[in-house]
Amino acid sequence: MGSLWQFLRVFFAFATAAAAGAGAAEVAAGWSFDTGLSPEDAKKLLVDAAPSRPPVGSWLRLRLPGSDPSQDSAGTIAARRAALSSLREAGYRLVMLVRWAPTTWAGGTREFRWAHLPRDLREAFARGRGMAQTYGDCVDYWEIDNEPDIGFVAENPETYAAYLKACYLGIAAGRRDRPTLGRAADRAVRPAASQVLMAPLAGPPGPYFEALARNDALRYTDGFNYHFYGYAEDFTGAYRQFERAVADTASVDATDAPASHDAIFRTQFFPNALGWQNEVVSTFSHSSEAAAESLKNILTRPYAREEPALSVSGRWLVSNGVTVEELPEAWRFRVTHWPTETLRAPCAELPLPEGRKLSPDNFLAFAYISAASPGGSIMATSAEAWREASGPRAGGGGRGAPTPPAGEGWAPLSEARSSPKLPGRLKADSPARELPVFITEYGYGSLDPLSAATVAGRERQRRFFASTTTQIRQLGIEGAMAFLLTPYLERETQEFGLLMKQPLAGNSPEKPASALWGADFGSPALREILDAGSRRFTARRWPVGARAANELVIDFVATKGVGLAKDYSGYFLEGEYGRDVPGEGQLVVYNFATTPVQGELQLDGEPCRFPGGARTQHVFIGPGERIAVAVAVRTSLRRFAALPVTARFVASTQRPETVAADLTPVTEELPAPSESPREAPSLSGAASALPLPVFACYFRTENGNLYSAGPRLVATDTWQRFMQQAGNFTPTTFGRHNLPWRFSDNRVVSLVFFFYPKSFPFTIEVRGAQTVHFNAPASKP
Repeated sequence: MGSLWQFLRVFFAFATAAAAGAGAAEVAAGWSFDTGLSPEDAKKLLVDAAPSRPPVGSWLRLRLPGSDPSQDSAGTIAARRAALSSLREAGYRLVMLVRWAPTTWAGGTREFRWAHLPRDLREAFARGRGMAQTYGDCVDYWEIDNEPDIGFVAENPETYAAYLKACYLGIAAGRRDRPTLGRAADRAVRPAASQVLMAPLAGPPGPYFEALARNDALRYTDGFNYHFYGYAEDFTGAYRQFERAVADTASVDATDAPASHDAIFRTQFFPNALGWQNEVVSTFSHSSEAAAESLKNILTRPYAREEPALSVSGRWLVSNGVTVEELPEAWRFRVTHWPTETLRAPCAELPLPEGRKLSPDNFLAFAYISAASPGGSIMATSAEAWREASGPRAGGGGRGAPTPPAGEGWAPLSEARSSPKLPGRLKADSPARELPVFITEYGYGSLDPLSAATVAGRERQRRFFASTTTQIRQLGIEGAMAFLLTPYLERETQEFGLLMKQPLAGNSPEKPASALWGADFGSPALREILDAGSRRFTARRWPVGARAANELVIDFVATKGVGLAKDYSGYFLEGEYGRDVPGEGQLVVYNFATTPVQGELQLDGEPCRFPGGARTQHVFIGPGERIAVAVAVRTSLRRFAALPVTARFVASTQRPETVAADLTPVTEELPAPSESPREAPSLSGAASALPLPVFACYFRTENGNLYSAGPRLVATDTWQRFMQQAGNFTPTTFGRHNLPWRFSDNRVVSLVFFFYPKSFPFTIEVRGAQTVHFNAPASKP
């Protein structure tokens, strides 16, 4: 194998010549990476040490260090601007990931475990404005946080949508503040547009995406963004799922969305969670004969190359190394080793009777416990023990979901590493827009620390990128960035790096002549990506029905008797059925315009009322101000179901400078909120001294997709309860990616368990599995 540097020189020369002939309708693909680096380190790696310019069309994803650009020293700003300018002058287009630690918000966060977003969105607006003022002419897109549908953002989707809006409007204001932003007087290249990119979704479209769309999030992004870590065969399928989901959203947006000058906030509430009577809808005690059609469907469906091979064992299908013992009203799962023929996690799959259907308000419920005997466990130290510890992801898949280490509860998430000219004001009533498509991370997640050092392991990685880079060009994805350029071992189990710290056995390439590259060597996958850089393609955009952004933003803060429920994209009223304890909260309306506004704040939906039972409040908001209006939340349902609520601000035609006499006084300061997601189960007894069994439960549908809800489950020596509503189930990364994408639009064919052992034998017991719905008691207690 020749020197990587020599390869790069030859490649750059070829790619530059090929790109020169590109037509106006084509984009030279370039080579694009999530670098995992700050601008300064990326410059050292990709400009100072690079032999030539990258091909036209290359993207880099960077990390913005620090918390607030306005607090950076003049020296820091100058150095960072110089690094960004050098990268852009070298030919790169830049996406800057901004993800601020919760401790950096002066006004704090909502007071619950893992709260991440600011309670006062004026801080988000100010930081966005500061970023655009300081670095806006050097950054093409600002990416607002990371994978909010899983563990990186603990708040609800509607809360993230409000945060995205504040950041978007702040960046837009920063662009307007900088009069030279659209000029190239002191630039070697045209200044960047400083546009906004929504946080990437970790998994396929599901309830989280739909909640974002209902809250007008697509009005506040200049590109659509998601991540991909599934099977290479499903890359196009994931694209098609999102494409259809966005189209579905656009069609609804045309008939159900607010007027351009209205602001909107949508959430849902669920009645008190205690004291309800459950009615069994179905159990899982059916015979093999009853599920024969589903068994045939599962065995004959197309399998991805790296999916586990399954064999029939009684009523079950199991991967190599898994046994299922059927007990009275219970199943005992035992895993003795990792599958020898696959890179995925071991699993057991129960085919279901044909016609099994779940309504959105049905629940899957079961109890579970670790059945391992103390002292009977051996640590799994073979290569197979590390085989892709992340399999299908709860809550939509992808990297970054909280995974509990042995002997601990849910561990805190580690922080992520850390239009060319706007008009004077954002214009309302804009025509439908088209969004470019970004995938700011796509990567191969099946390299453990041992196989990453082998030719066979790196060949699997190369094969993944060879397939996906071809599909990227066929689909016309404008900004797909390979994860990760530099060596990176995540949670000591998965190697994602495209550069290697050591050469593969039997190969002795020269070390690149760069101190930063040091002992890093190019993997076969990296060469595959570089080689694809000269291939041109036509970039395609997705039409969206969303209109121009509104400068009013609505948020909700729970203050009493209301608990956050991210899996449900809403809130639970706390307490017990029959004990009428209404919840309390506040609707917070922000005016990020430069002029005051007044109008009607309207509530639509049974649970919420303003003081005195009113559904409207007349309010006045000065420029840059917020108002907080108290709301009461109460339910009277006889069946457990979601109660949707819409809050809408309708601007008055009256001149906003004229304050009407009937304006209701509102408070400025927000009281400390009370939102509190459930804590993880406490771990005690002998089981806590051993690696704890971790597993997850899914439904498979007739088209091969897998659907899950909630995080993975950690079995201890104490019985715990799993209960998730069917309406919460979302597609997962390591299922297939077929249409239709909604769980409710598919027929269920099996119940699936995936297991993630770190020691053998791995044994858990699941008892009383059934689907239920909840009704109110016949009489109040």
